[in-house]
Amino acid sequence: ELTIRFGLEAIKHVGGGPVEEIISAREKDGQFKSLADLARRVNIQVLNKRTLEALAWSGALDDLGQRKQMAENFQVIVDFAKKAQKISMPDDQSSLFGDEAIDTGNQDLMLPFTELGNRHEKMVKEKELLGIYVSENPLKKLKSYFQNRCSKISSLQDCIFDQNGKSNKDKKIGGMITELKIISTKKGEQMCFARLESWCLESIELVIFPSVWAENKEVFQNNLIAIFEGKMNQKDGELKFLVEKVTPLDFETADKKSQLEESKTSNGEHYILVELPIHFSRSQMLKIRTVFDKHAGPIPVTIMVGKSKVPSKCTVDGSRDFLEKLKEINGVKAKKLNISSK
Repeated sequence: ELTIRFGLEAIKHVGGGPVEEIISAREKDGQFKSLADLARRVNIQVLNKRTLEALAWSGALDDLGQRKQMAENFQVIVDFAKKAQKISMPDDQSSLFGDEAIDTGNQDLMLPFTELGNRHEKMVKEKELLGIYVSENPLKKLKSYFQNRCSKISSLQDCIFDQNGKSNKDKKIGGMITELKIISTKKGEQMCFARLESWCLESIELVIFPSVWAENKEVFQNNLIAIFEGKMNQKDGELKFLVEKVTPLDFETADKKSQLEESKTSNGEHYILVELPIHFSRSQMLKIRTVFDKHAGPIPVTIMVGKSKVPSKCTVDGSRDFLEKLKEINGVKAKKLNISSK
């Protein structure tokens, strides 16, 4: 069932004016069939740079194009709309790319090529514009990766602290930087305080002293996903983490390792239940086979068509990616279950 997941006006940088124009155009002539259709029909005077970028990165225009390509080529969209609507725009809003980037002769909107944005960038933009993760949460995706390498923040409250309030052993914690504050010490050296949201969705303040900051200041930034090594510090009942070393992570690489570790942990303990509709097409079957082939592994698969069990010798890796790819095929359901529940 189609429902409104997030109102347009709740998107950061999208005000009431643009929303009213979009809704008015949609109610008048129906759904937008393409990005060119949107540019022709919505008054371009209310769709400025920030609004177009916000609509694109938030996912509001997903049916009309690729997020990063639309966001980075906002001026091409503005120029196309200006010509289509014959609106005179100020000189400071003239095309950054030149009129040749727009093919108005065949009534189509041609955007210059842009490399696809990665999943981490997509998630970060969603959080920035919507206040929440919609497509997926990067920290939940990497739970197995961090779980096998880092401590839960809550478990570090039981550390043994010395007389200065420092833990007696080095610890590792992991997650994503959500806030940064750089200050200068009395000696004029820079240091940093940062807020870390951990893989187990706990939060703690990081303290990066001048020597560590000087070596790693290019690494530290908002939305950095990393593993941090150092000591816990307890002062006035408040826990902080004193960073001694930081290891940045590439989201895609860490996610693949996380999925692999999840499947290894569950080997021999789980099976995959795939439920298919009674009537499914050959094209659906080919898509299912492709997913199975790409995710070969040791976990057995049980296939149900309606209420009938179909003999299967298939084995797969049982990763999250495998389950998600199957669920993208219309009518297919898939889940990982304990063998004891058979």
